[in-house]
Amino acid sequence: MQGLVENAVKHGLRSSAETLEIRVTAKRAADDGVAIEVVNPGRLAPRTGDRPAVGLANTRRRLELHYPSRHELSLVQDGDAVVARLLLKGDACFA
Repeated sequence: MQGLVENAVKHGLRSSAETLEIRVTAKRAADDGVAIEVVNPGRLAPRTGDRPAVGLANTRRRLELHYPSRHELSLVQDGDAVVARLLLKGDACFA
């Protein structure tokens, strides 16, 4: 989650907003997992090439190491905000 918040701050500062507001929410998911959402102002940058951004690629690698086949990560544009959604599946994420 730390990497997602760091990215939200880094890229959120590039937006034209006077103040930077980052929203982080976490809640228990239906499958005994946890759903985390990090929202920042701004626009998703268009992808260039076949490789994802370094920070996002590193986050995906860490998730696969710690939560193999038990996570989902998405990054979407929602109006004037960028939303990172992370779902950690199963009760092992609370251990």
